[in-house]
Amino acid sequence: KTVGLSGQVCVQARVEKSPELHAFEFTLGFPPDLLEATNVTLGPFLGSTGRTLVTLPTDINNATGRVKFGAATLGAAPGATGNGDLATVCFTPKKAGTAALDLLVGKLSGPNGAAIPVSLAGGSVTITSCYFADFDCNNEVDINDVQQVAGQWGKTAGQPGFEAKYDV
Repeated sequence: KTVGLSGQVCVQARVEKSPELHAFEFTLGFPPDLLEATNVTLGPFLGSTGRTLVTLPTDINNATGRVKFGAATLGAAPGATGNGDLATVCFTPKKAGTAALDLLVGKLSGPNGAAIPVSLAGGSVTITSCYFADFDCNNEVDINDVQQVAGQWGKTAGQPGFEAKYDV
């Protein structure tokens, strides 16, 4: 995924080819210098069969770059099977860069708490842009940004050293 600094990025925790699923718990790691976790929303998959859905307490720790979330179901109906979204985790970008998202812990449980084997796959978010006048992407438009523009003063397209990003 790619996002600008002024946006928000959300990623889904998905399950594929799941046997009867009754519960899940994940811990997602992220670089806290690049991203701030804002919220976790449960997806529709786990509760899709009419079982009673119980949400585990969500723990967002932006200092360490960890989000822990999960849910379980109760009832006589069979659990969900197949493919679906378990949860969505949303982040606010803090500065430009590439942020690795790593599923550090992934637990799936079936009937009677039986563990379901898990293959974890992470991903990344590329934060590509800053506020148009924040050339050093430090979330402040300050004298350093002004000096970068001043260093380009009078240059036009086609001249050596011309950089279009400073032609604001």
